[in-house]
Amino acid sequence: AAAAAAAASPLSSSAPAAFGTASKGSRRAVAVIAAGQGALDTRESGRSNAKSTAKQGQEQQQQQLRQPQQQGQNDGAGKYCRFPEYLPQEQLQIMFKRGLAFRGRFRVNAGDRNEAYITIPGLPHDCMLRGERAQNRAMEGDEVAVQLLPVSHWFKNYSKLPEGTKEKGLDIKDVAPWRDAQNPEQALEAVNWAVDQAPPKALRICGQVVAILEHSSRREQLVGVIQADTSGRMVGGSLLHFFVPLSPTMPTCVVAATSVRGLSEELKAEAACPPGDDTASRTLISARIVSWGVNNDAPLVELRQGLGQAGEIETETAAILEIEGIRRDDFSSEVEACLPPTPWIGITPEDLQFRRDFRNARVFSIDPPTARDLDDAMHVEPVEGVPGRWRVGVHIADVSHFIPPDSALDEEAQERATSVYLVQRVIPMLPRLLCEELCSLNPGTPRFSFSVEWEMDEEGRIYSQWAGKSVICSSAKLAYPMVQAMIEGRFDPAECSAQLYGDQPWDKIVQDCLTLNKIAQALRAARFASGAVRLDNVRVAFGLDTNGNPVSCGQYVQQEANKLVEEFMLLTNISVAKIISAAFPDRALLRNHVRPQQNKMDELLALCQAHGIHMDISSSGALQASLNILRETCNDQGVIDAITMMATRPMQLAKYFCTGDFPDPDDWRHYALALPEYTHFTSPIRRYPDLVVHRLLSAAIEVQQQQQLLQQQAVNTDAIARKHRLMDTPRTTYVAEHCNEKRLTARNAQDASLKLYLCCLLRRAPVVTEAIVTNVGGNRFFDVYLTSYGMSTRIQVDQQGVDLDSQWSDTTRTLTLQLKNSFSTNGCGNGGGSTTANGAAPVGKQPNGQTRRKGFGNNSQADKNKQQGGPAEKYGAWLESLPALSNPLLLSPVSFPLTVKLFEHLPVIATSPLQPGKISQIVCRLLLHSKDYTPNVPPPPPDSLQPLVPTQEASPPATPAAAAALTASAAAGSAAVPSTAAAAAAEEAGGFSIPYAELFND
Repeated sequence: AAAAAAAASPLSSSAPAAFGTASKGSRRAVAVIAAGQGALDTRESGRSNAKSTAKQGQEQQQQQLRQPQQQGQNDGAGKYCRFPEYLPQEQLQIMFKRGLAFRGRFRVNAGDRNEAYITIPGLPHDCMLRGERAQNRAMEGDEVAVQLLPVSHWFKNYSKLPEGTKEKGLDIKDVAPWRDAQNPEQALEAVNWAVDQAPPKALRICGQVVAILEHSSRREQLVGVIQADTSGRMVGGSLLHFFVPLSPTMPTCVVAATSVRGLSEELKAEAACPPGDDTASRTLISARIVSWGVNNDAPLVELRQGLGQAGEIETETAAILEIEGIRRDDFSSEVEACLPPTPWIGITPEDLQFRRDFRNARVFSIDPPTARDLDDAMHVEPVEGVPGRWRVGVHIADVSHFIPPDSALDEEAQERATSVYLVQRVIPMLPRLLCEELCSLNPGTPRFSFSVEWEMDEEGRIYSQWAGKSVICSSAKLAYPMVQAMIEGRFDPAECSAQLYGDQPWDKIVQDCLTLNKIAQALRAARFASGAVRLDNVRVAFGLDTNGNPVSCGQYVQQEANKLVEEFMLLTNISVAKIISAAFPDRALLRNHVRPQQNKMDELLALCQAHGIHMDISSSGALQASLNILRETCNDQGVIDAITMMATRPMQLAKYFCTGDFPDPDDWRHYALALPEYTHFTSPIRRYPDLVVHRLLSAAIEVQQQQQLLQQQAVNTDAIARKHRLMDTPRTTYVAEHCNEKRLTARNAQDASLKLYLCCLLRRAPVVTEAIVTNVGGNRFFDVYLTSYGMSTRIQVDQQGVDLDSQWSDTTRTLTLQLKNSFSTNGCGNGGGSTTANGAAPVGKQPNGQTRRKGFGNNSQADKNKQQGGPAEKYGAWLESLPALSNPLLLSPVSFPLTVKLFEHLPVIATSPLQPGKISQIVCRLLLHSKDYTPNVPPPPPDSLQPLVPTQEASPPATPAAAAALTASAAAGSAAVPSTAAAAAAEEAGGFSIPYAELFND
């Protein structure tokens, strides 16, 4: 009966049982795990099926190809299996060729783990994998094979269907019209036809996982907490324990008995605390998934190591790095042995024989104030005898000189692929001897470099170009604020702490910067005139105290000085991309950016049109022009920021690729930059692809030289490639894919670090801030964008701490909220206070910053009930639990009835409750009118309120460098390097964050 019910409901919505529930499924899992049952490997599953005659085998195979697998099925012995077996590789290959199965990357909806998706090129939207059986033990990041379900099993949005439509009432004669396809193109055409038979957005294509082609590295990188089974069940002689991952995309797991026996008594006592006890301490633990068999409700994990107590910055930082799989260990002795001996002998006469000497040129670097790895510098000088012509050089650290291919150092750099910039420190790709000393273009010291020099005019027109290895000696280390002051005409050398070398005068340095800025402006204008687009979202920076805790926050602003450097780094990357792709079209490492997802761009267009906003999505240039018009005509900066954020959502990731995999150069294009080819060359200290490109350029220069010597004769590029030990096409492809993955994990870690510090700041100093509504999800929730912090969050209607009546209008797309009763008659009498005139709210602040009741902010049992769908914590009690609330923008509370619609400005209270064993999250609630609750404490005097940015007495005063750092930003070829320790950060610049790498702004 159970098997029949499962077969009748192929998209079961049942979620795995909670770890405290003794369900039948969990008892089955315990029994199987106790017996030592393991998961079946993808490539081995299905091979133990009983053999039959050739004719029977063919008939069975054809039947399997035409029909989706049953969600619950019997094995060969007639025993019911919770999950289907994976299909064998031989059968999968046939299905791939015919378009009966598709491969894709498994992605889980973090808000609802019951839903997962894969992207299938050629379909109008992502394929949904709905229910645990349809997901069939796949996990976030796995590469999976998916078979589409018949149309009758697709998810239906009945609000988009004609009234009275039954489950199978669509006018589709064949429930799976693609089953007779002979190739993927025919299958996709049939699927699209089926989608078109229903009204727009009425059907969501659904499928099921039939095999896991490649396991995600995230299976090895789990971080979470352990929880003992409350019913006291035993496994292998030990109490059953569950592992609850921090990531909502990963399932609850069962801890292997061997790992349970190795737990300390402290951890066992901690795990025995009831799941709802949020005041209990929780140790974050790393783990790896061992197996997940067809009869197991949950995967089996082995514990690795404890990371520390949840809620601490360093512990959560370690958890971030562990989840993203980022190497943070010291470099091995084998790697250190590859470094040159110290003291370094320096540049020898032999080195100069093959390098152009720029040591007498007025070269200087421009970086953030605290930068240590200076990997780029510039110079400019007039061309003699040609008025209006300039010789401009960009010089990049020659890291390849110190890293032989395939050495231990090279392999380590390739594995790390990128430096990772966190708020409080950097995790370098290379040992510090290289990135901060021998390769860093420090002033006053001769350094190896790789240079590109152009002869151009002030309009940016290029007349000649040279590229090659060189030697420079930088005259000065300039900072962005310093160069910005030069551009604005307020630079005073007497107040500048930078030292000049080589007897260079300040007036010449200033004139060089002004000349470069004028050329950069022309280059930028020409680039955007050619169709480039740039979407800059709000980014935040933090000030840290001497203990490394965040004490202030500000927006990270890009100025003309940043754009100056950015333009010349872009020009360098463009020039190098042309050289290496022409010399080695079979193995060049480039970077492309495909067009955005059209269906999401159409949604953006429809949204803007519905609100009277002009938007042209026909090209990158048209999109940029539309955003420019918006900035000129709209006087609401919050709306501008929100639409810019929405415009980034359809954008796909820019990626590294090997040109040998894409014979058609049209596939090399970069959508955002509107370029036919592009690469990364300017940051070899912190990006491994740049190091690869340096080697390619060195070989390509030799190809050019041979072409000049041989003229019409063909050049043996393969011989030159072998001489320079270049990677072949397959290995270049592998490195490109690896670097794409590592770049994404680094960006995730950087984003998580920024969010962690913002949560810590808001936990200590909650604030009333402005939010822009970016989506209204019916009468249940609405999404908002916090303009001051560049963060998005969701506000649930039933979690506001008051009884609200919500009415959704599908016609006007608005949500109306109305109080059912006043707060005082609803038992909220012991609430907090109102916002005072000076912008602070005296809501339950006690001496020494303690709150009135036991617990952590809104992390009480009442709030736990709220998260599980029960009654929300009352608003007044929640306010009372918070530290003093600041209102720096002097925002007024909302009034009821409240109409919530797109782009509406709402005042919200932003904080981040401490939830042991859980990821820090920003929580927002509406700022309600003071008459709607009864304060039980008098307002404190204004001078006793805790401001968002602490006073001089509360924190050491920020240095000028810190203030300057808060208004600087990273340029395309250079990123700021934060201090390597919190104390150093406070000493140097008060600490500040690095803006995360953007999705496509290269």
